[in-house]
Order: sequence, then C-alpha cells, then structure tokens
Amino acid sequence: MTSAINLMPGETQSCTGCHENRRTAAVPMSALAARKAPSPLERPPWGNAGVLDYNKVVQPVWDRHCVRCHSGANPPKGMNLTGHYTRFFNMSYDSLVNRSKSDRVFRAWFTGDSTNKPLVQSFHLLTGLTEPFRAKESGSFGSRLPEYLEKSHHGVDMPAADKRIVYEWIDAMIPYYPTFDYAHIGGKGDRDKWGEADGPALKPWFQKRFLPLYQKNCASCHGQMDTRVANTNFVEPQWWWFDLTEPDSSPALLAHLSKQDGGLGCMAKGKFAFASRQDPLWKELLDIAREAAREAWRTPEADMPGFVPRSRGRCEYRSAP
Repeated sequence: MTSAINLMPGETQSCTGCHENRRTAAVPMSALAARKAPSPLERPPWGNAGVLDYNKVVQPVWDRHCVRCHSGANPPKGMNLTGHYTRFFNMSYDSLVNRSKSDRVFRAWFTGDSTNKPLVQSFHLLTGLTEPFRAKESGSFGSRLPEYLEKSHHGVDMPAADKRIVYEWIDAMIPYYPTFDYAHIGGKGDRDKWGEADGPALKPWFQKRFLPLYQKNCASCHGQMDTRVANTNFVEPQWWWFDLTEPDSSPALLAHLSKQDGGLGCMAKGKFAFASRQDPLWKELLDIAREAAREAWRTPEADMPGFVPRSRGRCEYRSAP
C-alpha cells in the first residue's frame, strides 16, 4: 500500500474496502490483531528514514551473491543483475521487473489463465487488477524470486538479513527511486536519461545517429519504432539496450556479435549482424553507445551519483491561480 496510501498523524486507516467486499458492511467480529495494542513500527536496518533506495539497499544484495554469474554478454536466463544504469532504471531492475514480463505473467496467474507465478509480483496502481488479492498470493508470496535466494540455487548461501531485504522490496511494491524529485523536465516519467534535460525530445545521439541506423539495419527483425515525441520514440523492451555505466558492454553491441568475439551469438537471418568488432557498423554503434553514456551523465538522475533535483516548483498538479 506504500504507493497508494498516505496518512497524517492522528488519522486512522481501516482495511475495509480492499480486503473484503466494499459494497457491504463489515461483519462485527473481534479479530485476533484487534485484541492487542498496535505494535510500534521499527526503522529497517538500512536507515534512510525507512526509504527503500533500490540502488543502495537491494542492488548490494545482487552484488554480493549474484553478479559473479549474472553479468556479461550472456548471463544465465538473460538475467543481468549488475547495477549498470539503463534508460530509466538499471540492468538488474529491468531484468527482474520488465524483461521478465512479471506484470503480464501475474495477471495471467491471478485470473487462472496460467499456472506460472511471476518472477516479481507487484500491483500497478492505475492499470492493475481491481479484485482483492487472496491471502499469501501477492508480494513475496506471489513471486518466484524468493526461490532463487535459497542454497539450492547453485549453492548461493544468502544470509537471512539479505533475504529479508529482497522480501521487503517486493512487499513494498518494488520501488526503485528514493525520491519523487527528478533532474529531467518534461521527459517520459520526467526521468528519461536518453532525453534532453528540459523537454520531451530525445538526444541527438538517438534521433540523428541511432534511429537511422536502427531503421536501416534492425527494423526488419525488431520492427519499426514509434517516432512520435509523445511516446519518446522507444518501447519498453529496449530500455536496457544501452549500458550507460559501461557502454562497451551494451546489449545492442553484444547481442548479434559472435561468442568468439565476446558477444551473445544471436544470429539474424542466418548470420551475425556484425562480422566482428572491426565491422564498420559495429564501430559506429559503439561510438553511439559511448555518446549515449556521456550524455546521460551530463544530467544525472535520482538513481545516479551527482544527482541535483530540478523538479522543485514544477509539480504536475497545481492549484488554480
């Protein structure tokens, strides 16, 4: 409920309406939890006023236990769990949440159209399911990710404290940014690292260099891009194509490069898109990836070192003059 409910001191919030039929009155009963005084809340061990900053709290767990396997050009199951920055998030967050299609998988599982649990379950406040969740079928209980925290997963011996961080991240509805402040103004989500600092347009590296290259060499397999500014010219699955921390490791560069040359080894139409790292097309894409990274660091976002909030006084909802 952390994304939907805000209470001020002295206010009381009940559970009626979400965890039972909102069209009927609650049945009078003395619930077990109501038989004792409220338990005082304790700050979590990571401090930060209780704010769960993904990069400072969750990412270190992956760094300690997972990155040694889940990194590089061809990580197991395609799960790159590094903290390298991507368009809106980082590699691990995009892998666990977006690339796993967890939202779509959960909808199918919840409605009975599939028996597969999502890797990470969460609830989208605006477009999510409207039916009450059944007990122990949401959050960390409704996710497969906790299964991979056990020693049975390649002998990973994760301490209970680190497991708890992951459980609490999922149960807090998978937050990423530590603040509502942002550095980019007017971009998609106001946090588009590919975009200009003060408007919805994307950077020249994308519009003048990458987009023409993509349309000429990639669109026949990956499909045409929506170039309307309102949609910021890109769709979700490609948010992670450029590694803004280590641009030379960008999936856009490694996916269609042979394994012999350090790539993933995916073939397109029976051949590799890049003959080698000396291929002029590969070198051009490498230069684009490096420019993308340089431009992203000119205006660091809230998940990056050097972030300077520029959202003050620019709230989306303003009172009438």
